[in-house]
Order: sequence, then structure tokens, then C-alpha cells
Amino acid sequence: MNARIVRSKLRAVRQYLETRKTLFLLVAGSLLFAAVVIAGSYLHDDEVSRDNVVGIATFDLEVNSTNTPGPIIRVPALLPGSSVTTYLPVRLKGSGTGKLSVIFRNIVTTQGTQTDAELDAEAALGREVYDVPSQLYVSVNRGSRSTLKEGLEKTIGILSAGETTHVAITFEAKTTTGNEYQGDQCTMDIVFNCNQQSP
Repeated sequence: MNARIVRSKLRAVRQYLETRKTLFLLVAGSLLFAAVVIAGSYLHDDEVSRDNVVGIATFDLEVNSTNTPGPIIRVPALLPGSSVTTYLPVRLKGSGTGKLSVIFRNIVTTQGTQTDAELDAEAALGREVYDVPSQLYVSVNRGSRSTLKEGLEKTIGILSAGETTHVAITFEAKTTTGNEYQGDQCTMDIVFNCNQQSP
């Protein structure tokens, strides 16, 4: 064979292989590109916000400028037909808005020192009588009067965060209170209740 023919055939084989190599690289590149697109990989970036905080708000009533109010009313000798009122500030500290009410709980009545008049009145009734709550009206902020009883709740209204309202609690002895109640007393807890309202 002639050297020129051999060179020509070698050149043709090289061109054929170069064409195949180029074609292979194009196909492989296209497949790789298609795989990247199908996998959904695009340019992206992440930014991180650090030290974020979420906590629960405070919701705290302060009655008469304290969280632990002692007795707010002490009237051991209320006359029938008379009344006594105590005024005190109530403040909602913290966050939110709440519905404020007063609840009367743990009412305990006690028989006091019995006078002759009381003994005679109880003898006429045939029993001892010292149900003092039944002889007392209670009202809050000059609202409607109710006979004092266990669990009685009086709504005051809505209190906003940081707001102070003044609460007036009035006890009134009924005019029908007779001798059978002389010297008798009742003790109770006065619960200032504030329930969070929906934000």
C-alpha cells in the first residue's frame, strides 16, 4: 500500500474518532445537564436568623398594690340597715387584656357571744340561728345587690395590661336582720379573678 493512502486512511480514522468523541461528550454533557435540571438543582442561598425567642407573657393581678393582699375589710359590728364600703386599686401587670371579677369563697359563719335578746329570739324560733351571709347584701362598684353566698361572682369589667381600676365592695346588713343574729359573724375569702380575653 501506498504511504499516502495509509496516511489518508489514518486521517479518516482520526476524524471519525474525533467526531465520535465530540458526539460522546455532547451526549454525556446533555445527559448531565438534564439530570441536574430534573433533580431541581438551581442556584440558591441560605441566610440564618439567629437567637430568635418566643415566650409566654406574664399575666398578674396586683390588689391594693401587692400580690398577697391581707384582709381588706374588717367590720365585726354592722348594724341592720347600714352598710360599709371598702375601696382598693386593682392593677393588671404584664401583657394582655382580662375580664376582672370578684368571687366570694370559703364563707364560714360563727356564733358570737350570745346576748339575752339573741337567746330569747332563738328560743322563739326553736333553734340557733347564725347564718350571717343570708343577712348580708353585697355589691361591687355600686352594681346590683346580691345576697352573700358561697361562690357568688360579681363581674367588674375588662382590664387592659398596665391598667389600674378602683374596686368598691359594699356589704349591707338587711333591714330584716333580727336579734337572733346579734354578735354572729362570717369570714370569707374575696378572690380577685382575671381571665385573659382572646387576643
